[in-house]
Amino acid sequence: MLCPLCTTTLLNQNGRLSISCQKGFELGRGSVDRTFCELQESANSGCKICWDVFGYIKTLPDDLKTAGSELWKIAYQLDAEYYRQCEPEVRREFGKIGLHLRIVWDRGQSEERHFALFPLPEWIKPTHIDEIVSEAKEDVSMVSWKLRDLARMPDSPASTGDPAVISLAKTWLSKCREDHKVCKYSNSEFYPKRLLELRNGEPSLIETRDQNLRHPYATLSHCWGQDDFFTLSEGNLDDLMDTVPVAKLPKSFQDAILICKRLDIKYLWIDSLCIIQSKEEINNDWLEHARTMADIYKNCLLNISIDRAANPYEGAFAERPPRLLDPCFALVATSFPENELGYYQICGVLDKFECIELTPLSRRAWAFQERYLSPRVLHFGTDRIWWECHSVSRAEGSTSEDQEIDPDPFFTDNKQMNFLVQKYCSRSLTRPDKDKLVAFAAVAREMEKAKDDEYVAGLFKGELPAALLWSPFQPHTRPAKYQAPSWSWASLNGTDRLHLGPVCHDAVAEVLEINLKYVDEENRYGLVSSGSLRIKGPMGFVLWDGPEIWGGEQIWHSRWDDGVLVSSIPTTHYTGTTLEISCCFDTENDRIWHKNRECDFLLIDHMEGLLLAETETKGVYKRIGTGCFEERHRLEDFQEREIKLI
Repeated sequence: MLCPLCTTTLLNQNGRLSISCQKGFELGRGSVDRTFCELQESANSGCKICWDVFGYIKTLPDDLKTAGSELWKIAYQLDAEYYRQCEPEVRREFGKIGLHLRIVWDRGQSEERHFALFPLPEWIKPTHIDEIVSEAKEDVSMVSWKLRDLARMPDSPASTGDPAVISLAKTWLSKCREDHKVCKYSNSEFYPKRLLELRNGEPSLIETRDQNLRHPYATLSHCWGQDDFFTLSEGNLDDLMDTVPVAKLPKSFQDAILICKRLDIKYLWIDSLCIIQSKEEINNDWLEHARTMADIYKNCLLNISIDRAANPYEGAFAERPPRLLDPCFALVATSFPENELGYYQICGVLDKFECIELTPLSRRAWAFQERYLSPRVLHFGTDRIWWECHSVSRAEGSTSEDQEIDPDPFFTDNKQMNFLVQKYCSRSLTRPDKDKLVAFAAVAREMEKAKDDEYVAGLFKGELPAALLWSPFQPHTRPAKYQAPSWSWASLNGTDRLHLGPVCHDAVAEVLEINLKYVDEENRYGLVSSGSLRIKGPMGFVLWDGPEIWGGEQIWHSRWDDGVLVSSIPTTHYTGTTLEISCCFDTENDRIWHKNRECDFLLIDHMEGLLLAETETKGVYKRIGTGCFEERHRLEDFQEREIKLI
């Protein structure tokens, strides 16, 4: 389903339509101003393109959008860009065309959305083209959001909480348990310390060590948000062992209980109701659960993932237009051959499994290991449910076949480790000083088993010293409170990606010793209280040329700063062998503080090394960045030193 505005856009030869609050959009000789409410009306009526745009707009900060009947502050442009080859044989093979949508707002930022248009078989011939075009243009000038066949829509579930939708999920679960051998590796004898027992009436909290349990349990992934909500504490533990007051629970918890009952799952694990929460930063019950977090998710029957909600009050279920999930067909005018009209099926961003990455839950670091360790995940998205297991992925309402995926694709080799760390570090934590390493600990434990290598505060011992060459794509922040040694990526906070150093075989430095102390000595994947390593290698100094000035302002062309690497200990500036070097600081403060100062530089291999700042203790350093250069140099020009990194 498309609104007249989007329909007319696809019928225009140039396929171009721009909408802004300043001057509206032009269509032929007329122009129309579209308000935020009209966009919402069009989306809620079932226009596939408007639904996608409006869904994205809702994720923006409040100061970037308006409510009521005011004109939308964010301008967006809809471009139909057709990628079709001129050769007929190529065009038949690659008949898909693309609809490219760009959203731009007043801060100079932009977001792109892409729709794929698949041609329908040639025997489907367009009929009444003139009437379709005429009616669409008439609607645009009158009620641009109205869908003409709205009244003829058949009944279909208007919510992902409809029993028919949950029944579909139950079918997926049954099929996976019966047919997917690779999804059956969980340990049926393992149970978390506590579980919610879902009885016909009010549920209750049980201590599993006192029970003879035989049925599997589900887990819940959700965003905590900023507001307080009902949780387990020392004070209410005994009361919850008797009855858990469902009415006091946030909507997401209530929905998760309902989902489990409809799926015939008798037990549910929710972190905030099964782990004792306290005002103390760290309590013993939390530490105990942190040790077994990997087992909790690996051995569950199903992980219920409420991806759509930014807090537990929003709930799992999403409302949607009645025919949104039906195949969407549009009459499209293409530029080659000229004046060709054809019917195409539209597939948007929200029709692809990757849309899960755009939801609020996918921005949270804790949810990372919950998703990737669970054998099966039932996702509650913005407008439909999704299924993900170690064998297939499925989407509600999808007309495509199941997409096969390789089992356990995330724990195979070093490349996958880089992928995992990059994805994890792009997510946010409310308490990174407490959770930075702990929220990744379950993944780290599984990676250690797969790689048969010792895990040391975010890195692997067998990959040192090359693994020390990680660097942020943009400067991160280093918190005042200690959370990891400076040589670990876990010492920095930020939501931008990290580049992890590749394994190299020509290292010129050698790690001699690693010392780590843990908050919980029984969990060496978790919180680190202190850490250091002794390393030996060639060292020199870096001197800075300074930033380029343009129009009186400093310009940074990239994340790299230019300087000069000076070998050995210079008696004067630029004494000895010099090489041009590009350096990337870990934080903006490091960049500012050390810009006009000499920095120590430790070569890790012939082309890359670490920027270091000496502490008050001689021979003890902290990492502040990385550097690389294009020319090779003579190692004998540098001084071999043994230092300590903390």
